[in-house]
Amino acid sequence: MRPISFEILYSKQSTILFVFRLCVFVFIFIFPRHLDPNKKATHNQLEKKRRDEMKTDFDDLRYSLPGFEGPELIPKITVLLSADERITTLMRREKELEARLQLARKDHEILRQRLVQIEKKS
Repeated sequence: MRPISFEILYSKQSTILFVFRLCVFVFIFIFPRHLDPNKKATHNQLEKKRRDEMKTDFDDLRYSLPGFEGPELIPKITVLLSADERITTLMRREKELEARLQLARKDHEILRQRLVQIEKKS
């Protein structure tokens, strides 16, 4: 294995290249607002819009839940837990109704077959 020459590692060219790359990195990643002076203002506007939309969505969710129609402030976690409980209840109810529907369809088919048999006898 050849030893690495100290002069090659720390030559003027590699030092200049290293400093140049460091400056580019700092300029691009550390001070990105220098590239676009309106970037911070744009980001703040987008963030405010996102927060407003999230607040509106929470309010819509809160008003859609039974028992939360009033104007009082309710913690978001309470709204989310109530929504989760409501969804679970509705899903359970849907399964029960689907099971009842299947039984009704079977009963309907049995009665239809009996009707056909009665009509054949007549």
